Amino acid sequence: MKIEIASHLDKIIRIIMFENGYSSFDLMGISDGGGIATILAQYQDIPINQLIVMSPILGEKFNTFMYHENFNQMRIILGWVKQDPKNSFEEERIFYLQALQNHSNYENIEIDMETVNEELTHRLHPQVIEVL
Repeated sequence: MKIEIASHLDKIIRIIMFENGYSSFDLMGISDGGGIATILAQYQDIPINQLIVMSPILGEKFNTFMYHENFNQMRIILGWVKQDPKNSFEEERIFYLQALQNHSNYENIEIDMETVNEELTHRLHPQVIEVL
């Protein structure tokens, strides 16, 4: 389902970019939106400067990222809360870190909180915003 959503968003992004004369942009996603943003970042001809994802959930298990020139030059910021009950910190984080092990421009931010309240853990955190 996320692939289909990403495909529709790709069309919308292209229209917005064309109508406003944008040549590139930053893309941010949280949770399922982070998974969709990750899929969009792999589209070869979308000029994304930065991919910022917080607690991304891909759902569909990709074996690897589809690397291309734009993707390899993109800055990627990953944010995680270890206690987030909505996202398997270990499973998703390990997938992303393995997939990006040869990517030269990414930052992994792991946040340790004393709560499992998803309203506090499953959101964008200041630690991620600070690196933008």
